[in-house]
Amino acid sequence: MPPPRALPVLLALVAATPAAAVPVTVIATTDLHGRVGRTAALAGYLQVLRKQSTVVLIDAGDMFQGTLESNPNEGESVVTAYNALGYDAVAIGNHEFDFGPAGPRAVPHAPDDDPRGALKARAQQARFPFLAANIVDQATGKPVTWPNTHPAVLVEKKAGKGTIKVGIIGVSSFDTPKTTMASNFVGLKMSPLATAITREAEALRARGARLVLVAAHAGGKCERVDVPTDLSSCDSGEEVFELARALVPGTVDLIAAGHTHNQVAHVVSEIPVVQAWANGQGFSRVDFEVDLGKQAGKGRARLVKVHPPQRMCEGDADPCVIGRYHDHHVEADGALERTIAPWVQAAAAMKAKKIGVVAKGEVKRSYDDESLLGNLFADVILESSPGADVALMNGGGIRANLPGGELTYGHVFEAMPFDNRLAVIHTRGSDLRKWLQNKLSSKHGGFLSIAGVQVEVACNGSKAGVTMTRPNGRAITDDEPVAIATTDFLASGGEAFRLPDATTKVDEGELLRERLVTSFQRRKVLPAVDKGVFDAANPRFSAIDGKNPRCGIRGLAVR
Repeated sequence: MPPPRALPVLLALVAATPAAAVPVTVIATTDLHGRVGRTAALAGYLQVLRKQSTVVLIDAGDMFQGTLESNPNEGESVVTAYNALGYDAVAIGNHEFDFGPAGPRAVPHAPDDDPRGALKARAQQARFPFLAANIVDQATGKPVTWPNTHPAVLVEKKAGKGTIKVGIIGVSSFDTPKTTMASNFVGLKMSPLATAITREAEALRARGARLVLVAAHAGGKCERVDVPTDLSSCDSGEEVFELARALVPGTVDLIAAGHTHNQVAHVVSEIPVVQAWANGQGFSRVDFEVDLGKQAGKGRARLVKVHPPQRMCEGDADPCVIGRYHDHHVEADGALERTIAPWVQAAAAMKAKKIGVVAKGEVKRSYDDESLLGNLFADVILESSPGADVALMNGGGIRANLPGGELTYGHVFEAMPFDNRLAVIHTRGSDLRKWLQNKLSSKHGGFLSIAGVQVEVACNGSKAGVTMTRPNGRAITDDEPVAIATTDFLASGGEAFRLPDATTKVDEGELLRERLVTSFQRRKVLPAVDKGVFDAANPRFSAIDGKNPRCGIRGLAVR
């Protein structure tokens, strides 16, 4: 027994030492885009982590759209896998709206078609909440109240010999209405992310949340992720960084980001911000410590470590080859593999179907510049629309190069995974010119591929002036009628494509992807270089001064 004079000092030390500090690990994923086959690998990592710590599992949105494992079943396969993985909550991303009404229609047509029918069906299927704090019903001015959909959620997690309350808030990019099918977003609007988060965080703290997390379908990009405090390789103007700076320090403990398909593992304005690429490539991890000895709601979690994003597989090819993780052996979860096998096998059969076309080399896309594949897609759209003058294809709608060799349906699907249909818009030359000027003056979005005209651009700072010329050399005047063939995504207002006096007709027949296949089959061979489609010395978009025709991104650092 210590001497009497030492007893006060000993008691003081005991009182100052955390009585029951427990580890809490947050695992965040994002932008799976239907790569459901990767979820069995994630399950293996989670089995290791859950033996070491209390794990909170969240996703920052865009779960469904983009694969043959997911699209035909409108995301049912993904939610089935996420149920098995034990997600605590997911944010709604822009592509969660893409499927429109439940069933084969991608957009509503009949009066009783619910433009969010497929999304609501997936929320009802889920054993975890869908979160949307800043997606607002225009009629009520309040966050949407769909089945199993909330602005935020408070979950209780077992931790050590006790429990902790964890608050999770879900938000989506303010540009969401521009990056999904506009007809499926009708009646909704976005509220500022920081305002919604602050409101929900205060309510969660009042209910005893020791840890408040944000799943944000808004992202950033950084070249390096080795030092969390070094932001020099990050694009500071990206939406998630602006969000972190807008929040009062201490409002939230973590932002799990998404949408930009990039990497982040940093601390911004005292808030850890993490993002792990896309398409099931990896996950983010942040470690905290919570003192259970403090009165509930009075002591907040302590940040321990922000980990760099973790690759789930050795390389991006399937099947996934898993390495070791922090000296632990990891295996894909066999039970989950068996659960998702019917969807994976059906998709594999569709992907492997040969279409009778050979590419003489890789046919390349570019999100930021004019490309052979972008122009080829625009050409197919134009040839599929007799009587159209111009064809437009948005860069975000083309997601992969076509590889060299014998092409399969899977190759075409990967290049164009969206179930878009052909649309024709009748408008005037002035409206098209003004929209092209706005597009070329913006720093947001991908490059626009065009067919049927040559576009000459004059940049005045970030502002673009545009002249459009037909193949016969005659300029398109402001007053003359113009028929524009494009995707139903653009025609319905995607990327803010709004022409005030236009009339639009959507062809409800074949998907545009099927038209691509038919057109390629007529060609039989696709060259890797075709100056009739793309000639770098004579591009379809050209600036008078010979520089980048996208005036809005001139001078911006590209990271």
